Amino acid sequence: MKKLSLALFFLLTSVLCAFSVKSALADFTLTPSLMVREEFNDNIYLTADHEEDDLITTISPSLKLNYEAKLVTLSLDYSLLTTFYVHNSKENDIYHRADLDALSNLYKDIVFLHITDTYSRVPIDEKRPTGLDSILSNMTDTNTFEVNPYIVYPLTPTLQLRADYIYEN
Repeated sequence: MKKLSLALFFLLTSVLCAFSVKSALADFTLTPSLMVREEFNDNIYLTADHEEDDLITTISPSLKLNYEAKLVTLSLDYSLLTTFYVHNSKENDIYHRADLDALSNLYKDIVFLHITDTYSRVPIDEKRPTGLDSILSNMTDTNTFEVNPYIVYPLTPTLQLRADYIYEN
């Protein structure tokens, strides 16, 4: 977790430094936000018997970066989710969520490269119980990376031919 946090911090810092000089042809926005939430949960482990309740505080700072230029569009969204349990402090934890979406026009509006990467928490088994906001039971971290080079060739003014290759990991 700490390595991922450090890597994302350096990635964000690098991107910010690379795009710190605003070009007349580019649009750059950086949006920070902070979410604070209190929740009472009467069954934090989602068990049928031996239910355990707790008051949970969630603090989530996030940073959203958008960069649009003539040939490149970049969107980066990162959130740090920290949870604090009043009676079950052993469950206090830090989670990360990150989304990257980049589109590059490589050659004259014909050859493009689209890259997406999503890191988040998802249910392990969708048949097992999962609460709407439960982060303890039946959840795991996942990373989905996708590279999509494609060609859009105009055949007529109203008809285009598109050929894609999608690699997903």
